[in-house]
Amino acid sequence: ADGMQFQFMGGKAWVNLPHTAANRLRSLHRIPIGSYTGLVPGMSVRVIGDVDELRHLCRRCAPGAKLKVEWIPEMKSLAGATCRVMEMRDEICGAQLEDPFEKVIRYLPFDALLLA
Repeated sequence: ADGMQFQFMGGKAWVNLPHTAANRLRSLHRIPIGSYTGLVPGMSVRVIGDVDELRHLCRRCAPGAKLKVEWIPEMKSLAGATCRVMEMRDEICGAQLEDPFEKVIRYLPFDALLLA
C-alpha cells in the first residue's frame, strides 16, 4: 500500500491494495499504528521494543478502551517481536497475537504495535 492511500484506508489497505515496493518498510523505520481502526486480522505487526514502555501501555487503558490489558511478566518476550494479528478486541482497543517464542496467545493495546 502506498503511503497516503494507507493513511486514508487504515488497516483495510492490507486487504484492498496490491503489494508494492512502497509497503516494504526498512527494518529500522517503524510506523506506529495510529488508531484501533488501523488494525485488521491477518496483518503483520511489530511490538515496541522497550519492555518498560510496553509494561506501562498494558497497565493503562488504551485510547478509547473500556478495559486495560493486564501485564504479566511473561509478556516481556514479545518486546520487539513481529506477530500476526489473530483477532480484534474492542473492549481493550487491541489485538490478540500469538507469542512467536512461547507459542501462547497474548493481548496488546493498539498503541503498543508498529507496522511490520
